[in-house]
Amino acid sequence: MALVGEFERNTIAQNVKMGMRAKAMSGEWCGGIPPFGYCWVTMEGTENHGRRKSRLEVVEREAEAVRLMFQLYASEKGYKAIVGRINREGYRTKLDNAFSVAQIKSILTNPVYIGKVRYDVRRDWNEKRRNNINPNPIVADGKHEAIIPEELWEQVQFMISQKNGKPARIYDGEYPLTGILKCPQCGAGMVISRTTNRNKDGSKQKLTYYACGNWKNKGTTVCHSNMVRVEKANTFVYNQLDKLLSDEKFFKEVVGRVNREHRILKENAIKERGVQEKKLEKIKVRQQRNHELYEDSEISREEFLIRREELNQQLCELREKQTETSMVILEEGKKEIPKETIQEILKNFSRILSSDIDRTIRKRLLHLLISEITIDQHRNIDSIKLKLSDELIQFLQGYGGTPPDGAPSVFVFRELGIKTMDLELVLS
Repeated sequence: MALVGEFERNTIAQNVKMGMRAKAMSGEWCGGIPPFGYCWVTMEGTENHGRRKSRLEVVEREAEAVRLMFQLYASEKGYKAIVGRINREGYRTKLDNAFSVAQIKSILTNPVYIGKVRYDVRRDWNEKRRNNINPNPIVADGKHEAIIPEELWEQVQFMISQKNGKPARIYDGEYPLTGILKCPQCGAGMVISRTTNRNKDGSKQKLTYYACGNWKNKGTTVCHSNMVRVEKANTFVYNQLDKLLSDEKFFKEVVGRVNREHRILKENAIKERGVQEKKLEKIKVRQQRNHELYEDSEISREEFLIRREELNQQLCELREKQTETSMVILEEGKKEIPKETIQEILKNFSRILSSDIDRTIRKRLLHLLISEITIDQHRNIDSIKLKLSDELIQFLQGYGGTPPDGAPSVFVFRELGIKTMDLELVLS
């Protein structure tokens, strides 16, 4: 039955896809949210089995933005300049957000704006994901009005094709703080930005900065550059980490945070055991009193037996709880990590970070340890938020080599399932 169900599902999916392809070839838009510049309008007299067909209709305010994008690109403006201009003039996306460079690129290459319909651009999404571009999608004349003339479209496509084929800039871990370094103004992740300065002797000097990702992607309307020199930021963070990993105060803080949860559970269990012991004494007193009342003939045999049974039941339940509490105390005591183990982990991290390792590995290591780095308005490092997690311990255990004789194994730490711990350190 499972095989039959899977076959039916695949058949239905194939039929739906065929129907969508036929719809696209007839010039109808296939999609949920209409493209920027258009909206859905129900077509009168198109009832079919209780459903009405819809068509795309131009939204003039959005169409103005589309025409401006194409005109700016045709006048040799770059994506960054276009997105800055569009956002400054107050245009917003369908979801009422500021435009990004990626959205500008998508609009400039979408033939819907010359009255055509494109379908099946991506295929086999479950298998290929990002590499699923169809080189021959369906492109048919649509039933909607064009926003830009074909001449302008052809000019823009030619200019885009001339710029294609240039290799993308791959930094490959050379700039390890990208993503975890946060913009002081909007909180977005910082990315790489390069500038070229001309020296007095006429030579050129390329400078690399960490800059606000929102500024680079959406322009000055959304945020400012807030650039920080890469060398300055990297050196400062490396020096601070080197100091922290050998700092006694930081070491004690880590030990306290790691064992805090186990210590709290153990302390609560010890308090509970004290309460249980007091309840046990009360039950014993009541048992003794029950016997005395029966011996003095103040209660009948039947009442004595009923009371005895109730007290025995309470005593049995209480002793079960005492056993559970003792187990919690014992187990949580075992789970507390020795200081020597944590010290070995921190030394291992410092040794790997300072060694001559691959830049990609160093970047991964920093991203495992650091969750966020903030900078102030003066573009100085303000705070570093660290995290200590199972993933980091596993990385260190897999890359750091075998500990010296007598030293505790870092595997013990990972095996105990320590949860992620955040340590926020504000640096002046």
